[in-house]
Amino acid sequence: MAQDDIQLPQTYDRASDVVADGDRVLVDGPDHVHVALTASAAAETGERLARAAMKATQSSLAANENAAE
Repeated sequence: MAQDDIQLPQTYDRASDVVADGDRVLVDGPDHVHVALTASAAAETGERLARAAMKATQSSLAANENAAE
């Protein structure tokens, strides 16, 4: 999925709540997001989130460095 395909109405600064429930992982996020994932889907999603968060952090740091120059 390309970044341009995603239309996000708002950016949240609150992390989602995540719990294991039997063989599922339940995610309760901001703006009434409720998702139930298999363990393998949750693991892959977690890895994708971590990679994207690292990339966003690097972009933010670069933008801050450019603004300081």
